[in-house]
Amino acid sequence: MKENHWISLDAIRLSSEHQLRERIDPDIVCQYKIDISNQEPFPPLRTVFDGQSHWLWDGFHRHAAMMELGLQEVCIQAITGTKDDAQDLALGANATHGLNRDNATKAKQVTTALSLDRHKSKSDHEIANLCHVSRSFVGALRRPETKEKQRINRENSAQAKTASRSDVVRLQTSESSHGNYEDFGPNEEELRAAESAEQADREAIENILQADDRLAAAYAEIKRLNNQYVALEVRFTALMDEKAEAVKMVKRLQKQCDSYRQMQEQDFRKS
Repeated sequence: MKENHWISLDAIRLSSEHQLRERIDPDIVCQYKIDISNQEPFPPLRTVFDGQSHWLWDGFHRHAAMMELGLQEVCIQAITGTKDDAQDLALGANATHGLNRDNATKAKQVTTALSLDRHKSKSDHEIANLCHVSRSFVGALRRPETKEKQRINRENSAQAKTASRSDVVRLQTSESSHGNYEDFGPNEEELRAAESAEQADREAIENILQADDRLAAAYAEIKRLNNQYVALEVRFTALMDEKAEAVKMVKRLQKQCDSYRQMQEQDFRKS
């Protein structure tokens, strides 16, 4: 349970296992010192309390600024847990707030997660959720061949787009020169490049969706609704067929009724 309260700054413990940025940026610390001195609102430092110590896992730049200012007491947001819990939280720290993570910081968080016995057997998707990065980012660090494949796909995608633009220019030039349309169909190499580009685009979209739980949930809901729509469309088509058959049956019965009525009228006249 999260709880905000004030404690002595000296009571907060720091560990290199929890500070996963490549470095503490002195310029950011200096700016934070100015902001704190001007009483700018800051979010509380975030810690995990193991019963004895408050382990800092989020707010290392703010903590450094507070230390240099000589603050005695600071506001923290504490949850109960273990030192390992603090490290797990630090693996995804600053994904949505604070100083934006660069790729070096994200890489350090992912490689740290992969090196821990409690996480090394987890899937790329689980590590990605833990560190708040894309699944392809994890795969590239865990398997170098995946990173090479991603590079090749990006190059193929760029080549396919360049080839596509060249085809348009060539077609326009041909039409201008000959006054008619000439078919410039893609060769096998262009087809392979286009296929690789399409695959790369699909992977990019999937990675974007899986990088955010809300997007992933929305995408799953869209797929569910699409499937439901298809089922309803099939059912609607079946009902329309049933309606058409019912209309035909009604018309046949109507004809039979009309025929029967005429026969009765004829019998009545004869009698």
